[in-house]
Amino acid sequence: MSALRGFFDIRQGERRNTLAAFATLLAITTGRTMLETARDAFFLAKMPASRLPVMVAAVITAAFWTMMLGGKPTANAVSQAIPEAAAPAEPSSSPSSP
Repeated sequence: MSALRGFFDIRQGERRNTLAAFATLLAITTGRTMLETARDAFFLAKMPASRLPVMVAAVITAAFWTMMLGGKPTANAVSQAIPEAAAPAEPSSSPSSP
């Protein structure tokens, strides 16, 4: 066990947050894996397995276009929520030399 402590390097005050982050990511990964399995099972109950690659390609295409079309509104939402993110940086006020 002491060999793992040097590998992970988790400080005393960070243990709770680290465990919470690990548990959250584990739950998300587990849920996604289970949902993908259920999705494929439902699909295969109605269609032959030979159509599964077409369905996967359609999901990838839909996700790609959703990301591409959703990119600009997301950027606008961030700039509205954080005005400093959209404003250009002001020049630093350093004394100018003659």
